[in-house]
Amino acid sequence: MAANIHDPWGVIGDFNVISTREEKIRGRPHRLEETMDFIDCLNECGLQDAGFTGPKVTWCDHKDPPHTIWKRLDRLVYNDSWFDNLNNTSVIHFSRTCSDHAPPLVDLLQDQSQGNPLYIFQQKIKNTTKTLSGWSRETFGDIYEEPKRLEKLIRDLEEKCITYNSPENRCELSKHKDIFTRYLKIQDSILSQKARVKWFNEGDANTAYFHATIKDKRRRLNIRKIQDDNDNWLEDTDAIANGAVNYYRNLFAQDSTNTDFSSLDCVDSCITKQDNLMINAFPELKEVMDTVFSIDPNSSPGPDGLSGMFYHKCWSIISLDVHNAIISFFK
Repeated sequence: MAANIHDPWGVIGDFNVISTREEKIRGRPHRLEETMDFIDCLNECGLQDAGFTGPKVTWCDHKDPPHTIWKRLDRLVYNDSWFDNLNNTSVIHFSRTCSDHAPPLVDLLQDQSQGNPLYIFQQKIKNTTKTLSGWSRETFGDIYEEPKRLEKLIRDLEEKCITYNSPENRCELSKHKDIFTRYLKIQDSILSQKARVKWFNEGDANTAYFHATIKDKRRRLNIRKIQDDNDNWLEDTDAIANGAVNYYRNLFAQDSTNTDFSSLDCVDSCITKQDNLMINAFPELKEVMDTVFSIDPNSSPGPDGLSGMFYHKCWSIISLDVHNAIISFFK
């Protein structure tokens, strides 16, 4: 459904699942694995949580204390187009009365603000990748299931040619073999991108190699335990998550620093006015373009999922948005 809807849309109701451990009070400890399907579904559909005001939980099991369990099961999620057109949407949680669920009230307000250039560029890239994913599904279908179907069809056509070797049957067999080969090449291309390795310049493509590379990367990225600042090992999911959050919270917390720099007045200035103007100048479009084209087109994709090849091929379309985003960053 998400691939076919290009207008503002959202879903509201009881999803019967929480998205973070903070959305549950009491009961057995929450495990991250229990929410992954829900989070993956929202990402695949391009939906985001609308947030809320009022009580932070919407459901209660009505058991006697201290065994009462509370969860936030009801929510509104919407797509980017909804946010662009109705970005002042608010959700209010009311108190529970006759039900074990709290009714949410959605207030739709429209705001014409477009956001800063960084946000605009990010949203355009996000919409582009989502549209490309939809185009891929419509054009190629399931690139893993289709070769299985074609392989069975080729076997049947080969049997047919053995029984009656007509030009029509041979032509049909050759056509489907070509299609089958095309899908295998697409699979190899996607596997190489997922493995984030470059193609070999010579030699046959080795699909097993790319599978092994992907598995090895996943294995190395799987965090089984971490060590905190006190040299204690944290092993279960919740402890690892809390340890990571605490580490970065302390890392980026602001310390009290001395802001009296009067002692530097005795140091002679070695930066000229011209030097200072150059340092403070915003990058020109040509400078940004040279930097973008210095990126290896087969480089590993960034957080947006796009490699340098996309920025090279589409530069004439995206150059102004990229430049405006960079200027906004420097400002």
